[in-house]
Order: sequence, then structure tokens, then C-alpha cells
Amino acid sequence: MAKAWVACVFNGPKKEIGWYQMWLTDQGIKDPLLKSFPEDFFVCQWHGDTFHLPKEVVRFVSSDEYFNQVIRIKTMSYGFQFHFEITKEMTAGLLETGREEIEEMGDEDFFKKDSAGV
Repeated sequence: MAKAWVACVFNGPKKEIGWYQMWLTDQGIKDPLLKSFPEDFFVCQWHGDTFHLPKEVVRFVSSDEYFNQVIRIKTMSYGFQFHFEITKEMTAGLLETGREEIEEMGDEDFFKKDSAGV
């Protein structure tokens, strides 16, 4: 979405693969779609790209490494950087098929973490 709105999309500081903590911004807490989310929560991530905010965009969710996790363009177009649809059961399959990419991250303890990322 960001690229379609002529924003710069680029490699982030590191890949986020696994379960990471997110938090709602002040705007996210007030947004009709997101106001039922807890103020901070864990979600499944599998990306390494990020982007600059396009014009007319509001940031609703951030993480430690990637500030632009959920955005809204104008009034109805939401973009999600994370995968809130992924369940623990689905994670096992992702970890198996993506094992090589995860190992490239160099996080030797990754496979020892629980679903909350700890």
C-alpha cells in the first residue's frame, strides 16, 4: 500500500520472523477498527521490509524495530505489516518451510522461544 501511495519502501534494520510485541499508538487506541485491540499484544511477523509514511496516512500500531506496523490511508484503507490471522498451529508449518530463512537471521535461540517470543 505504501508503495502504491508513492512512499519509499526499503529493507528494515533486521527481519522480524516470529512472535513480536506490538503496541497501539494514541491514534490506534481511538480508531474504530482497532479500539478493541489490547494496548499491547503479540502477533506473528514474517517480513524484513519497511517504508516511509505516505501523505494522508495515520500510523496505528508500532513495534520496537518497525514503527509502521498498521497504517490507514484516508478513511477506509488499512495496511497490516503483521499476520494477526496466524495461529499457533499454523506457525509450525511456517517454521518448517521457512527454517533456512530463519537460520539466516543468526538467532540461535529462535527455535527455543515460546509463542510470546521469550
